[in-house]
Amino acid sequence: MTNTAILLVEDDVKDQKFILKALNKADEELDIEVVKDAECALNALKNGTLPKIIITDLNMPGMGGRGLLDVLKSDDRYKSIPTIVLSTSENESDIDDSYSRHANAYMVKPDSIAGYQRVASLLQDFWLKEVKLPRLVAE
Repeated sequence: MTNTAILLVEDDVKDQKFILKALNKADEELDIEVVKDAECALNALKNGTLPKIIITDLNMPGMGGRGLLDVLKSDDRYKSIPTIVLSTSENESDIDDSYSRHANAYMVKPDSIAGYQRVASLLQDFWLKEVKLPRLVAE
């Protein structure tokens, strides 16, 4: 079983690089697994990767972030993993819909490297340092 701090679900390679660079700057030792879509995320989870948190884009090909939230939050094995939506959308209906699907947080993607670094620091400081997260065990 792999213990991953963050499972990043992001289809845009440029955004993957920005997010990874910012997260690694916040903590060089952070274990991050990157997958390109919701289906790959579910495969990683089924193969034993149990992250402390999941960060997902909302609008991706396939089932997308909405479908991923639906599956994660309806499955007893994964529903307690904090799932954070990181999307370019500031549309209130997307935000409301994400929370109705039990997202734990919704953040808008920044438009600069400094913005990504701020988001990464917030994620690191709050979700990985301050919050007490459940222990998850692969079945």
